[in-house]
Amino acid sequence: MTPSMFGWVSAWSAAAATAVLSDPRDLERIYFPTLEKRLSSRRYDVLQRLTQPDIPHVVPEACFFVFIDLSRWMDKISVHGSGGGGGNAELELLPLMMTSRIFLESGQAFFTLEKGWFRLNYGGSEDAVRLGFERLAECLQLIAFKDEVDDEEEEVYEKRACDHEQMAGRDSRLMRWRRRLCFESED
Repeated sequence: MTPSMFGWVSAWSAAAATAVLSDPRDLERIYFPTLEKRLSSRRYDVLQRLTQPDIPHVVPEACFFVFIDLSRWMDKISVHGSGGGGGNAELELLPLMMTSRIFLESGQAFFTLEKGWFRLNYGGSEDAVRLGFERLAECLQLIAFKDEVDDEEEEVYEKRACDHEQMAGRDSRLMRWRRRLCFESED
């Protein structure tokens, strides 16, 4: 095995890319206008999708990223016992999103001034962006829903969590939330 098997561009790929990218007229006439049209359309769609669940965001002026503010959902989580909205709340929200198969980048990586901002990349396919928004909306609903579950139901769950098969409250709201948030998928 060689490193080129895993990371370097093959000779065929390099030759094809060189052929496509070597004619500046084709780039100006076909590639750049097509790319600009696709990204403009996707940008408009993304901004519309962000207004539906009322997710605060910064309207991008260029590129294919948008910064979104998820701080109001960070206040509702408490992972590792540090309490919602704490020092590393962004890093606590990331595993919850990853479990829902949502991959955003924490604003900490980009030195955002306020906590709770995440970078969303909308440069992928339309289907991937649509699916990502569906998953994000579902994840945020689950986080908001968890805040509404009463303490008694949580205590019952904690007592019976060890014996999954004998759990009487399997269809409780908390259990449905836990099942959806964990790796069990309903797709």
